[in-house]
Amino acid sequence: MPPSDEILEICNLSKTFDEGESQRIVFRELNASIRRGEFVVLLGRSGSGKSTLLNLISGIDLPTEGEVLIGGQNLTTMTEQKRTLLRRNNIGFVFQFYNLIPTLTVIENLLLPLELKKNIEAGSKKHALQILEQVSLADRANSYPDRLSGGEQQRIAICRALIHKPLLLLADEPTGNLDVETGAEVLNFLNHLIRDNHMTTLMVTHSPEVAQLADRVMTIRDGALVEHSVEAKAFP
Repeated sequence: MPPSDEILEICNLSKTFDEGESQRIVFRELNASIRRGEFVVLLGRSGSGKSTLLNLISGIDLPTEGEVLIGGQNLTTMTEQKRTLLRRNNIGFVFQFYNLIPTLTVIENLLLPLELKKNIEAGSKKHALQILEQVSLADRANSYPDRLSGGEQQRIAICRALIHKPLLLLADEPTGNLDVETGAEVLNFLNHLIRDNHMTTLMVTHSPEVAQLADRVMTIRDGALVEHSVEAKAFP
């Protein structure tokens, strides 16, 4: 795809939940797009629907109305199996909790997405080691996750999310489980990896400081999606 093409499109997206005899509207008729290589931050208060939106974008959940397109493919018309395959092949995830497999070494954790795609090649291990080198953890390749600090584990989780070169990276509060200093360090690594790899990224956070690194900033407010200037000192 040319650099101007849209990697993510959400069209008239609405989500409601039944709560007893009433309905709770999380958001309604959201519209947005993210182009190749953009780093977009999504801000919002707890309970505003940020994580719900990520679940819809990744095809883990389906909207009440509207469409989600990843690389031009409409997730909302796919079977569950096809959504799973699209998610596995085209989306990378970074969560607040690292979700590393404790019985696998660092290098084995990194190679897992390639194994799931049946895409292990002769140079895959070398590529994984090169990524570890970028985050200064090549010397921990044969260590197990419980031997690593929280910041080191999150850096490994970020590398794992990028190793299969997904179309879209989704990050949900990636520094939320770290202290301020470690979180800033991990965020710096993540920002450099995103920029160096021209990775299309949507990051959910509650931190306005994180938003200063983004190309664009959006918030979910009163069930609507609002875009703000990155230069803003504060975001409503």
